[in-house]
Order: sequence, then C-alpha cells, then structure tokens
Amino acid sequence: MIPLPSLAARFAGIVALCLVALVVAAACGGGSTPASTPPAGEPPSEDAGQEPPDDAGASGEEPSEPEDTPPAEPEPELEPEPEPTPEEPPEEVEPPEPEVVVEPAPYDNDFALTVLRALTVEIGPRARGTEGELAAADYLTATFESLGYEVERQAFTLPFESVSLVEVVVDGTALTADAFGGTVGGEVEARLVVVPGLGSTANFAQVDVTGAVALVERGVLFFQEKVDNAAAAGAVGIMIFNNDPGPFSGSLADGSTIPAVSLTQAAGQVLVGQVGQSEVVAAIRIEGGRRLATSENIIATTGDGSCAIYVGGHYDSVENVAGANDNGSGTSLVVALAQAFVGATGADEICFVGFAAEEAVGGIGGIAGSGVLVSRLVATGAAADVFVMLNLDVTGAGNESVVAIGSSTFTVPLVRIANALGIPARVGNLPSNSGSDHLSFQAAGIPVIFATTTGASIHVASDNFANIVPAVLDNLGRTAHAMLQCLLVGNGAPQEAPEGCDLGG
Repeated sequence: MIPLPSLAARFAGIVALCLVALVVAAACGGGSTPASTPPAGEPPSEDAGQEPPDDAGASGEEPSEPEDTPPAEPEPELEPEPEPTPEEPPEEVEPPEPEVVVEPAPYDNDFALTVLRALTVEIGPRARGTEGELAAADYLTATFESLGYEVERQAFTLPFESVSLVEVVVDGTALTADAFGGTVGGEVEARLVVVPGLGSTANFAQVDVTGAVALVERGVLFFQEKVDNAAAAGAVGIMIFNNDPGPFSGSLADGSTIPAVSLTQAAGQVLVGQVGQSEVVAAIRIEGGRRLATSENIIATTGDGSCAIYVGGHYDSVENVAGANDNGSGTSLVVALAQAFVGATGADEICFVGFAAEEAVGGIGGIAGSGVLVSRLVATGAAADVFVMLNLDVTGAGNESVVAIGSSTFTVPLVRIANALGIPARVGNLPSNSGSDHLSFQAAGIPVIFATTTGASIHVASDNFANIVPAVLDNLGRTAHAMLQCLLVGNGAPQEAPEGCDLGG
C-alpha cells in the first residue's frame, strides 16, 4: 500500500492545481471568465473543471453552430440608363413628283405636203413590185428613221404585173394593141391563124395553131378560157379582137403562159381578110407582164412598246398613175402623225405603217400588204393586244367633209372631234366594190376606224399632186391628229382628251 499524505499537503496540492488551470485558461481563453466555484458543501457540477469550447463567447454562452449557406452571388451590374435626348422631328418625306405628261406636237400640214410631193412628183407611180414602189419604200424608211423611229421592212413576194411596152406588127404594119392583165411578157413571131367561132375547144380543133399566133373574136367565153384553149392547142401567142367598135382591155385571173393582147374590131376584121388571101406573119412583143416580185410593208416603232394602236395607209398606186390622192395623201398623213407624236407620253404604243400592194393590179387581188401583216399578228397571238387600227386612205382631194367608216365605238367620237375643231364630218359606209387596208384588221376581229373623204377621182391620170387640195388634207390631218390623241387616252395614256373624245358612246 502507498501511504496517504497529510490533509494539509493534500489541500496545498489542490490549490496549486487550480492555479495552474487558471493560468492555462487565461492563456488559451483570451480573457474569458473562469467558471464559478460551487458553494462549500455542494458537489461540483458535471461541467466543473472542464475547459470551455474554443469559440465560446465573452458572455460565457455556448455559440450556435454556423449554417452551411453558399456564398452570396454578386448582384449583376446594371447598365446605366441613357440620358434622355430631345425627340427629333420625324423625317420629312417629299411627295413624289407628278408624272410629266408630254403632249404631242401639233399637226403640220406643210410637212405632210412635203412628203406627198416627194412620193408623187419626185418618185411618181408606185405600182407594186416596180422600181417606183421600191423607191417609195426607201424614202419612207429614211424619213421615219430621221424622226427617231426604228423601222422594219416586212418583205413578201406576190404575183406582180407591170407592162411597160406592147408592140404588135403584122406583115410589117404596126397595130394598136393592149396587153391583157395577167399575161406573161415575152416576144414571139409566127404565122397568124384565124380560129373559127369564138375560141372554144371545138373551134381550135378545126385548125392547126401549133407554133402559130391565134386570132380569135371576143364574145361568150371568158378571156381566160380562150387563152387557155389556145395554149392547150399549141399556140405561142393569141390576139383577141373586139366584137364592138373601139378598143377594149381585159384581165386574166389565172394569168397566162403565152403573150395575150387585145385589138380593135376594125383591126381584127382586116387581119381576117388578110389571112384568107395569103400567109401572114405576126409578131407580139410585151415588156413586163405578170411575174413574181417583192413588196415591203414599212413599219415604224419606238422599240419600247407594243403595237396597241396601228396607224397606216398604203403607199403604192395603180400603174402609170402618180396616185396623189390615192394614196400618197394618206401616207403623208401617217408620216406627219409620226412626226407629231414622237416622244409623246403613251405614244410608244403606236406603230406607224406604210402598206405595200394595196391596189389590185392586173386582176390580182388587193390589200395584200396589210393582209401579210395581220396574218403575222394572228399567228403570234399579238392580234388580241391591238386596241384599234386607224386607216388613212384618199384624204387629199374632193369634199372637205371627213367621212368616218368602221366600228361605231370610234366613228361617232371621230365626228364629234372633227366638229369640235370646226371641221364637217359624218359617219359613212365603204362604197361597194371597194376596199382598203382596214378590212384586213377587221377580218381578224380588230376594231377599226377609217378616215377618208369623197368627191375626187382616183385611178386616173388626173390623180396627181397638182390636183391635191391642201385644205382637205389639213382637215383630215387635224382630225386624225385629235382622234389619235383620243385613242391614246382610251388606251390608258395620261393625255388630255380632246373635246368630243368619249369612247364610251
């Protein structure tokens, strides 16, 4: 056994231990108050002598455990609001400038007369397929181009007939003769044979005309039949003499393969007597005659628009006639209108045309040039886009009153427009057995308006420039000018409508 120390020694040791604990506590607690000592006689508490927690507060209370919370996220930085700026006035939008409408220039009758003189005095007769028609085509092309238009020369080939010389000589004696329309040209010389009767097939069977010139009397049978019978029997030429006094002329619708001429009754009867006495030699010479030839429509456009409106007139004439009224006059108006409307607002929808081969020559049907043009319009589908066709033919002589022919939608307004200009006008009808280029368009369902006049001769030598009446040409020109401006309005152009222009009735 270990002996126990004395009580005093034991007490002293306890005190020393307490002091040491206080010193340690002071050093570790950083100013904490030591736990209270229980009163004497009470047993110490369970916590007596224990060291306080390291994180005990100064008040001696036990601190609470810290919560596990995530670190606070920083607040997003907000962009500073822009400083208010004074409101700017709305941008001023300038209104669009109004469309500038270019009005056509006035109609110039002096210019039209200049064109007419060139066609009829400087060039002269212009039968289809002749040098005269070709010269006129060249002139119109150059004139349209000088006005600023693009020009198409629409060529086509048709039977053509022009006889410049007819000579008939029998046994050295020259006779007056006329070539049949449609005959071929050429030169033959052979014995003359009189055919009995009137030239039927049976009559030719009674004589031998092989390699000969047949002499036949006029009557009963068509000229074409007599000529065909002669050719079939082997004749190289035929002369048909009149069954009445005086000369005559005729046409062969189907043409001929041998030269064919007409003689007076007196000349024919003399030849019958001569052939009955001895063999007679006859010579026939025809320069020209029927053949294929080329004609040209002259079509002037701006190149920018379509042909919604056609303005046209034929520039050819009948043979050996200057054709001033028919139809140098209408052609001159077409060119004068082209001059006035070049550059006008909406005028790029107008096409100006000089038609070739309108006249029937030698029995060959007319209005050929316009027929060729319209056939192309129909074939391409462009005919459906044509608003109207204005035709000008026979406009330079006769009565000063304008005659309107065609669709009532346009004839009535044309009369009103002319009257507003102080020009007499009326609605009329095309005379029987006559025609003009508007008929080709009308046949294709295209509306037409034909401006013309009456009272002057055509197809005769007096149809020349000297017999043109400038006042008549001026009336037709001013009326056509105002009517064309009305047609532009009807086609949608922002032109000012002339007085009387109401296409609605």
